[in-house]
Amino acid sequence: MSVATNILNNVLDHIIQGVVMYDSDRRLVIWNDQFEHILQFPKGLLKVGLPIMDLTSFLTKRGDFGIGDPSELARARIDFLWTQSTLKSEIKVRDDHIYEVLSHMTYDGGLVITYTDITERKKAEQDLRLSEARFRDYTDSGSDWYWEADANQIYTYFSEIRTGAGKKIDASDLIGINRIKRHEETMLDPKLLVPHVKDIEARRPFRDFEYGLAPNLFVSVNGKPVFDETGDFIGYRGVGRDVTNQVLAQQEIKKQRDELELLNLQKSKFFSIIAHDLKNPFNVMIGYADLIEKMGDQLDRKKLLEIARSIGVTSHNLYRLLENLLAWGQSQMGATRFDPSTVHLHDLLNQATQDLSAAAEAKNIDLKLEVTDIALVADPDLITTVIRNLVSNAIKFTPAKGDITVSAISQHNNGGGDQIIVSVADTGIGISEERLTNLFDLDTNISTSGTGGEAGTGLGLLICKEFVEQHGGTISAASEPGEGTTVMFSLPGTPAVASPAAN
Repeated sequence: MSVATNILNNVLDHIIQGVVMYDSDRRLVIWNDQFEHILQFPKGLLKVGLPIMDLTSFLTKRGDFGIGDPSELARARIDFLWTQSTLKSEIKVRDDHIYEVLSHMTYDGGLVITYTDITERKKAEQDLRLSEARFRDYTDSGSDWYWEADANQIYTYFSEIRTGAGKKIDASDLIGINRIKRHEETMLDPKLLVPHVKDIEARRPFRDFEYGLAPNLFVSVNGKPVFDETGDFIGYRGVGRDVTNQVLAQQEIKKQRDELELLNLQKSKFFSIIAHDLKNPFNVMIGYADLIEKMGDQLDRKKLLEIARSIGVTSHNLYRLLENLLAWGQSQMGATRFDPSTVHLHDLLNQATQDLSAAAEAKNIDLKLEVTDIALVADPDLITTVIRNLVSNAIKFTPAKGDITVSAISQHNNGGGDQIIVSVADTGIGISEERLTNLFDLDTNISTSGTGGEAGTGLGLLICKEFVEQHGGTISAASEPGEGTTVMFSLPGTPAVASPAAN
């Protein structure tokens, strides 16, 4: 044995891999102790020049290559090895160790085979698979789900998302989306996004960050920063939970709280009306009654008629106040009956204007009606209440010798169907732009004295709005201070021309 061969043998015996080499005649040239140990050859079997057929036949007879004719199995395996320039495989030996086998053809037609123990690696891979399977089981059986984002806050991973209703959501369309920009669009409370971004910039953990992940799906997420082995920030990883039921419950509570606040506002308005607006007309009538009682024998007929007329006007105003209070109270309690039928608009308008003609004459106001008869389906009581309130309001804010015109037309909508528009236009004092903006709102609608000192509840327009909207219509106003006001309401329907109305 040459010195070079000795050196080579010493080197091979000190490496952890098993190594064997065959020449082009398929005979054993060199090997190390690890090769002999791995394949568990008996002492003395391996010799330089030993045909590979002898070694392979030994392993085949031992059962290492499966069931079959040993000679055929050995020949097939050897022929296969010499047809591959490079071949990679795995074997498991009797001590349960697993080896990666790499064979390489040499330039002169020989073969070099190495055996690397990969038992620990395979065990680690198996443990990882088990761990991943365990993790999937946990995620599949739990209500939480998991997410990851890179250093630029781009979503890179989502586990399967389950909602509280048991619904599964595919979040794959979120992969590649910037989570911060996404949250800008779906935040429940946009003000919370600023501190969240500050946490991200500072690489701080965060908890209970709520946003909308999908339509009708609200989630709360926790996250912690992730750093690599060098300490560089690489992104965030966290857990999410479906909080849709809690969010909807909170929204319902807020809705109920807002409704309660509105109810309290309405109650305050109601008591304010009782304490102030109703007291004034009673004081007027009590004052006149006291005057007559104390000085009746000193008053002439003209003065008595003047007092009677004032008492009459005040009584009518008071009746309207009480009527509006009753209507408003019923509407707030849901007690207003909605009973639509076919009505003739001309008749309703004519009756309402006639009922208020005395009030208009008292102020020398010209009250005109301009309407062709139109038939529509509506609740006559509610529409009459609307018309009376609008005309009464116009009389209240129109000075002496002014004009009020009540009109109605039907027109075809571009979107299809017909629309009936009723308007009450006056030449009164008008309404400021600021008040006009919130004319039909409860919190801004206040009682205002008319041009003749007439009292009012401030509820008339609110009632009009509610009753018109019950019919599916709308109401609006246009005005210029000192130039008068026009209030219009529209009603949907298919109008029909009725029989000619009486003048």
